[in-house]
Amino acid sequence: MLHTSTELVLAGSMVLLSVAVARADCAGEFGDINRIKSTAGPYEIATTLSITYPSGTHQGSQTAQAVHAVQVVPPQSFRIRTRSAEVVVIGNGKGWASGGGPWVEVTKEKMADLLEDAPLSGYFAIKGQSDLQCQGVQNIDGMPYLTFVYTIAGAANARGPQTTRITAYFDPVTRLPIGGQSLTDVMGARMHAEMVYRFDPSIKIDPPNP
Repeated sequence: MLHTSTELVLAGSMVLLSVAVARADCAGEFGDINRIKSTAGPYEIATTLSITYPSGTHQGSQTAQAVHAVQVVPPQSFRIRTRSAEVVVIGNGKGWASGGGPWVEVTKEKMADLLEDAPLSGYFAIKGQSDLQCQGVQNIDGMPYLTFVYTIAGAANARGPQTTRITAYFDPVTRLPIGGQSLTDVMGARMHAEMVYRFDPSIKIDPPNP
């Protein structure tokens, strides 16, 4: 009986060890593939965001859409464009913002906030990452995608912590990002984003004209 119990303990330990190793391997694989490769050059993320409001609000289950684009020139420059605003940050830590009018230089305090969330260390956001799943190559509409799914934590609201579920797709051959999805529930509203990645060596980011 003692021999059997020892074998069970050893077997359980081996299972736990294999799970821990698998998780470490998954985290290592995603960390490597998500790391921005300077040799891949500049890229753009085009995002379509859909917001569905709960039926009890004045929007009445309506769905609103917004489109924005982020261009990145590694290692330090990026541009954010929305329908009503644009932000440009260049490699020396200087930035400018415009709401459709004159360009205004970004203050040091605002620059710190911009750089904290800037897409400069990874193709997909990973701040507060948890529950990472490496799903291998998935066939979607006849195309192979190396797929990862995980959750990131956001700011807490009155109803508790806000979380976003992200699905990241990479080309199995080049190991560069192709697209992704994110889903967030905020105060009863559901935000769904579709991201498309495009690498383009012609992308340049320069200081804006005054």
